[in-house]
Amino acid sequence: MVPLISSIFLHFIFIFAVVVNGEQDSIYEILKAHGLPMGLLPKGITQFEYDDTGRFEVHLDQACNAKFESELRYDRNVSGTLSYGEIGALSGISAQELFLWFPVKGIRVDVPSSGLIYFDVGVVFKQFSLSLFETPRDCIAVRECAGLCQGHTEAVLSVAFSPDGRHLASGAGDTTVRLWDLNTQTPMFTCTGHKNWVLSIAWSPDGKHLVGGSKSGELQCWDPHTGKPTGNPLNGHKKWNTGISREPVHLNAPRGRFVSASKDGDARIWNDSLKKCVICLSGHTLALTCVKWGGDGVIYTGSQDCTIKVWETSQGKLIRELKGHGHWVNPLALSTEYVLRTGAFDHTGKEYSTSEEMKKVALERYNKMKGNAPERLVSGSDDFTMFLQEPSVSKRHKVRMTGHQQVFAVDSSPVGERVASGGKDRVLKLWMG
Repeated sequence: MVPLISSIFLHFIFIFAVVVNGEQDSIYEILKAHGLPMGLLPKGITQFEYDDTGRFEVHLDQACNAKFESELRYDRNVSGTLSYGEIGALSGISAQELFLWFPVKGIRVDVPSSGLIYFDVGVVFKQFSLSLFETPRDCIAVRECAGLCQGHTEAVLSVAFSPDGRHLASGAGDTTVRLWDLNTQTPMFTCTGHKNWVLSIAWSPDGKHLVGGSKSGELQCWDPHTGKPTGNPLNGHKKWNTGISREPVHLNAPRGRFVSASKDGDARIWNDSLKKCVICLSGHTLALTCVKWGGDGVIYTGSQDCTIKVWETSQGKLIRELKGHGHWVNPLALSTEYVLRTGAFDHTGKEYSTSEEMKKVALERYNKMKGNAPERLVSGSDDFTMFLQEPSVSKRHKVRMTGHQQVFAVDSSPVGERVASGGKDRVLKLWMG
């Protein structure tokens, strides 16, 4: 205890010397002197005020976003009160969770250091590795997309980010898919081939292939580097497409397979290279509403027959049927959703030279995110309920969640500890656990 107190006392002497001897350092050195990483603030800050009470205010040229494990948004003015290992009364920084932004009220590190840093976002402390914030990051100016991402002539019905987060695909009622460069927020290509509304889009895990599903039931594949179709439309479904999900990269080489769901009551597994259906998953008695390819190698389908079915993917056999909902099953979400969608790609932007390297890294990310817990599935229904389930463990739901009217949308946070839901009642709810 005595060495710790002495260490903190010496740090306070240094802090006092920094601000009193008439040679105030940069804001980054002041953070460092308080036992905090310099990368908490973006690169290039020269305008700031700091007094001997620990109160500081920094001024940026414009509001901007910086990418860590998740994204941080900095207002033009950021202020707070510094004490050793902590920033209190913080204002001007927000952290992204799913599609929502939460104001960061305080930041702290452990003394002595545990290698972790904690962001107080009101309802919980978000935990990050301290190493992410070692050096100040570039900060990209916040732009509004509305004036830059125009081009479709009918309603936009589906969107999907590329696995590396650099591009966006959008499908619309004008029968086209448009590809966008997110760095410039400008259109790259207009992909044609569909004859009806584009209702679903999915990228291959390596980001080199794209597939869309339409109201007519056909599927169309494109090369997103050229915007050109790769083969003829894939036919088989008799009614419109209600979802597409890719086989995770850690289970197969990039491209691999994908599964499509349809209003006709079937799901179909397609071989991306052969461009043909290899397995038809039949068993539901009414239309399919959603489909997910899980990280443990099974497929989940939700239906208007009020059930969720779990399928193995080598022969298409039914493994388990999950019952309990009293009306249509609308959306499904997996606790592993984020890491399955991004595969081997993370905030570092690393690129991979071989598919085996990509597969190995994706498996490591999946296992780290999942840990020892089973993959969890959240379902939303027209019966005003949501179920949290662990299908590999039990047929019965683990938690029943109520409070909505009809539930139309659910999604899991990147690390799986939260679920967001929306429904007919026009209310967005966040669930912990």
